[in-house]
Amino acid sequence: MARAPDWHHAPMAKGDPAPRWPLPGHAPKFANWSFGGGRPFGCNEDSCERWHAGIDLTKIPDGALVIAPEDATVIALDRGWSAGSKAQFLKTASGLFLVLGGFQPGSHREFDLSVGQSIKKGQKIGRVLGSYGMIHLETYGFPSDRKANTVWRVGNPIPGGLLNPTKYVESMVGDAPRPTPPPPLPTPPRPP
Repeated sequence: MARAPDWHHAPMAKGDPAPRWPLPGHAPKFANWSFGGGRPFGCNEDSCERWHAGIDLTKIPDGALVIAPEDATVIALDRGWSAGSKAQFLKTASGLFLVLGGFQPGSHREFDLSVGQSIKKGQKIGRVLGSYGMIHLETYGFPSDRKANTVWRVGNPIPGGLLNPTKYVESMVGDAPRPTPPPPLPTPPRPP
């Protein structure tokens, strides 16, 4: 897969030093190499339309709970996204603008979430749309007036304010559930 030639120049996102894994009960699965990768997936340099501006938190079932990774203010809910899913935009207390895409439409209503509301780390914010099967996460440094993400088009430089979310996502893994290892196999009896 092709990758943006300047992807490694995007500064790393620094937010809450201990953000929460946003998918409680689901082991972390994500591709930290996907930032700056080509879209559509698997494109070569001649067929890429845009670069991947985030990291996908993958293999998540329909209806899985999503929580806030850190204290934030809700900037937007139910924004158009992909494959029928919706996005939420959060402005964090630590100085990030987060884009989370992949929600069931209207799922924020189950948790009485509204635009302008202050939310706490770990607060329930919505549910994953199963046909999308993941939460896409983008991170930006925000001017106070940022209201949305920016598409990273092929041939354009890294969008202003876009931050590489790799280390931010990796810092979430410390509090995420780990898969339970299988029990040891029984020891076969020794021959007499």
